[in-house]
Amino acid sequence: MRVLEFLARGLRAKQIAHELGLSVRTVESHKYAMMQELGVHGTIELVRKAEALGVISPRIDRRTAR
Repeated sequence: MRVLEFLARGLRAKQIAHELGLSVRTVESHKYAMMQELGVHGTIELVRKAEALGVISPRIDRRTAR
């Protein structure tokens, strides 16, 4: 779940791995497992589907939020 939250914040696998003390391969494995589980093919699609399902809180784009 933490991997997904970091992906939603726009971090790359290398950054997430550093933050969580994991290998990049482990982070990517988690990401691809979640993508397969949700039936999506990309990171953006993964984050949007997770938000839609309530798995993670929707992001607020600070540039357009007023």
